[in-house]
Amino acid sequence: MITLRPGYAEALTRVQAGGLWLEGGNIVYLLRYEGEGGWKIWFQGKIDIKGMIENFEILQYPETVWWVKIKNTKGQVGWSNQTENFGNMDALGFSEK
Repeated sequence: MITLRPGYAEALTRVQAGGLWLEGGNIVYLLRYEGEGGWKIWFQGKIDIKGMIENFEILQYPETVWWVKIKNTKGQVGWSNQTENFGNMDALGFSEK
C-alpha cells in the first residue's frame, strides 16, 4: 500500500496515540486504512494505529494505491498496481500467479 496523499482527522476527545496525548481539536494525518476500523496515523512525528469511530472525525480520506508483488512460472518477480488481474494475494499484497 502506497500513500499518495495523506488524509486527516480531528480528535473529538482527549485520546492517546503513539505515546502522546491528543486533545480535542488536534489534527492527525491518516496514512492508510489497516482494516477492522483501524487507521495508520501520524501525529507529531509518531506513527500509531488507531480506531477512528469513537474519538475522531475523518475530514479527508487518504489517497492510496495497492500494489502486488507477482512471480511468474519462470520465477521472474515484478510489481503491479492492477490488483484485479491477480489472485491468491495475501494481506501484504503478494501473489503467486
